[in-house]
Amino acid sequence: MAAGEAGLSAVDGVGGVIAAAVAEFLALPTNAGVIRRLREAGVNAEEAGAAVSAGAGAAAAGTPEQTLAGKAVVVTGTVPGYSREGAEEAILARGGTSPGSVSKKTFALVVGDAPGAAKLKKAEEVGTPVVDASGFETMLETGALP
Repeated sequence: MAAGEAGLSAVDGVGGVIAAAVAEFLALPTNAGVIRRLREAGVNAEEAGAAVSAGAGAAAAGTPEQTLAGKAVVVTGTVPGYSREGAEEAILARGGTSPGSVSKKTFALVVGDAPGAAKLKKAEEVGTPVVDASGFETMLETGALP
């Protein structure tokens, strides 16, 4: 909460638009109050985040294998068989991140139907591999590029 917009946008995978939205959300007294009450009730987001990162309870919860751990996978367009949120959730469930934009750190750009031209152009510029829908399935299963 103390990081502010500049601190948030310094986080890998968080761009200016997301940082501004999160900072705006946290600045609202109602939202700050909810967070304060959660803290007072004993919720510790740092410990919860560490437990999730370490895979605590993954087997019991039926969490998929962490094939994309530490990898940033960007999705553009509609991937057949997935909603936009569903494709991103599949990446996150396997330990990856799904930033909204392509960078040099992006592992792969998944291209579905009606992709954004800007993301494709950026992927070409920085040398990010482009993967189609069938390659996306392979990548989810193995963590490797098809």
